[in-house]
Amino acid sequence: MSVLRRWRRGALVGGALIPLVLIVAAAPGSASLSRPAPAGLRYRAQAAPDDEPREGGESGEILAAAQMRAAIRTAPATSVSSAAFAAAVAQAGALARVCGAWQEVTSVPYNSDAVAYRDPVWSNSSGGAGLVSGRATGIAFDRGAVYLATADGGVWKSTDRGRSWRPIFDRQVKLSIGAISVNPADHSIWVGTGEANTNFEAYNGAGIYRSADGGASWRLVGNRLDQSLVSRLTFDGIGNVYAATGRGLLKRKATDLTSRWSVVLKPDPNPTNSPYRTSFMTDVRVRPGTHGRVVLAALAWRGGTLPTDTQYNGFYQSADAGAHWTRLTLTGDLAGATDVGRTTFAFSSAGDRLYAVVESTETVALKGVYRSAAGDPAGPWQLIADSDKLARSGSALALSGGEPGQQAWYNKDIIVDPNDLSHVYVGLEEVFETANSGGMWSTIGPYWNFPFACWSFDPAEDTCPDTTHPDQHALGISGGTLWVGNDGGAYRHPVSAVGKVQWSNLNATLRTPASAGSPAATTSGAGCRTTACRCSSPAHARWSPRSAVTAATSSSTRTTATRPSTNTSTWRWPALRTAAARRKGPSTPTPTSPHRVWIRCNRSPAATPTRGSSRRSLRTSTTSTTGSPADSSSGTTRARAGKPPARRRRVTGRTCTTPAAPSAPSPPAAASPTPPGAPPATTPAVPV
Repeated sequence: MSVLRRWRRGALVGGALIPLVLIVAAAPGSASLSRPAPAGLRYRAQAAPDDEPREGGESGEILAAAQMRAAIRTAPATSVSSAAFAAAVAQAGALARVCGAWQEVTSVPYNSDAVAYRDPVWSNSSGGAGLVSGRATGIAFDRGAVYLATADGGVWKSTDRGRSWRPIFDRQVKLSIGAISVNPADHSIWVGTGEANTNFEAYNGAGIYRSADGGASWRLVGNRLDQSLVSRLTFDGIGNVYAATGRGLLKRKATDLTSRWSVVLKPDPNPTNSPYRTSFMTDVRVRPGTHGRVVLAALAWRGGTLPTDTQYNGFYQSADAGAHWTRLTLTGDLAGATDVGRTTFAFSSAGDRLYAVVESTETVALKGVYRSAAGDPAGPWQLIADSDKLARSGSALALSGGEPGQQAWYNKDIIVDPNDLSHVYVGLEEVFETANSGGMWSTIGPYWNFPFACWSFDPAEDTCPDTTHPDQHALGISGGTLWVGNDGGAYRHPVSAVGKVQWSNLNATLRTPASAGSPAATTSGAGCRTTACRCSSPAHARWSPRSAVTAATSSSTRTTATRPSTNTSTWRWPALRTAAARRKGPSTPTPTSPHRVWIRCNRSPAATPTRGSSRRSLRTSTTSTTGSPADSSSGTTRARAGKPPARRRRVTGRTCTTPAAPSAPSPPAAASPTPPGAPPATTPAVPV
């Protein structure tokens, strides 16, 4: 156990550098290592500490991998528009197909605590996270249903408190989700595509969608917001909806689904067309009890680039339902603060108390958790928690050598118990709880169980309660239950269990793309989620590639590539067939490397590729203008030590049919290559 603890402490200390590296790695449209970086990235590279290698070492490897990936995905251009995605999906959907019924053959969920994959050095097994899936970015509730937004797995719905899930957003242009919300006025579901967590593999989106039938069908709302990043969707109770996006605060009538979005707050003029001065909004909230008139928004680029990139950061308020805005002069413990970065707000249900969790642009880590006792967005603000205070609350991250909030630029949320304004939850790497407005805190969702006395490598002696997966992105409360979405999927916790580690794992059927180097899935022609699957009628079948999947490299998985056999129960990581072999069309694949999954389908030799496979090939060659991969059917999680892979997706037994046309595709837009030596191009703000 001592060896394990020493390694994990060292890994976390080393991992503290990763957020800074990822800021550098998030080069907008980085196309090659020889191309000059934008000014902000050059500043960060020049300002790197002497003991952090600019070339070589872990930092250099991460940066090089990110730049190479970006170059491959957009070559020869530096970006691909959402309109091009929409056109490609429409064309793929119109292709003819012949397909039989799908049968699931990889139904085992990924258990991050599996006893068979446990060792004293590299494995996270026995950490307590249990079954894991991919990154969840938002949670919404309506009439007994739970809707979960995921980083690149679309939207999932559960009607049995998370015991089972089904995907409901698969046929849209992009599956990367940044925000989800339900309009209380008509129970419609609104989804903002494009993950806004600013990690280098966060994929951008293609606008905001609405469903009026519980997710059975969707339509694009207003104009397509090219390469959108959406942090929050908020309804004001008087018929309007606000969207906090990477290009300002947008607004529209919730009943008007056709007109263009209006940009109501975008204070940074961005004279140099910097990709970091786009008025990046991280939150928007309507103060309860004001009849929609008082609206609070945070312009909060995370920092880590040029100092001028954050000069417009701050809290902005409208007192007339979004018509006019004022940058607030904050009082109390936030008075005069010049390092206010990514910020998330939470009002009490009556609007008489306001909390905020704030990242510092100077450290790109947690600045603090603050409280405005009377609910006034200007304050006075009182600091009720910082990294040191949370470390003393039972933080497993702190006991392992890390610091709570060290990734506040990437993962954080906050929510207030609707029945108790003093009862607050904060999600950082771990889940924290206070029942007295921040006077005392408890770590109710530890990072892992390794540093605790209850933990043992031997499962017979391990008495620790199960915890959540690390890195929290979304918190929600419904029916006396706290719901959490994080890098490992979804979990829930009784609100009444104050100060207790008492979690229910909800990932048994949640099959979303997840970690780098892990299994991932595509959408089949029938809308079925699949990795390795076979047709029910093997006669006249051919082998075809269906999803680009990188085999797990973590020693905790110990998976190997093997040739598929006639006994499908023995299939494990079917191998990649070479391009030459594909042209010859052999009846069985030639195993060469464990980087692609194959499926059998009773298509005729002349049948054209299905929509899913065409969409897949397009997605793996595009990136966003923020340096994040634009979209892919296999989302990935940031490269960090010990990050476990997620398991494979579920296939339902249904017959392939011609799908409905995707929502309102726009004409394709040509992607222009960037001249050598020029900074990567950026997409201009959406016009009003």
